[in-house]
Amino acid sequence: MRFGKATKVAHFIGAVKPWNLSYNRATKSVETDADELPHVVDFVHVWWQLFIEDVHYRLIADLASA
Repeated sequence: MRFGKATKVAHFIGAVKPWNLSYNRATKSVETDADELPHVVDFVHVWWQLFIEDVHYRLIADLASA
């Protein structure tokens, strides 16, 4: 990835959206058939990793205080 380290926003064009796929927190993997998504599977894994590490806990805290 030439610009991967400098990326701040990623737009997932098409039907495949990371948030529509199942993520297994125990195995830290996306539960999908990688053969169906060969062009995006690496990006989906990065998206889920960032979501779990940087966003999910904030959502939980917001929901708990609501």
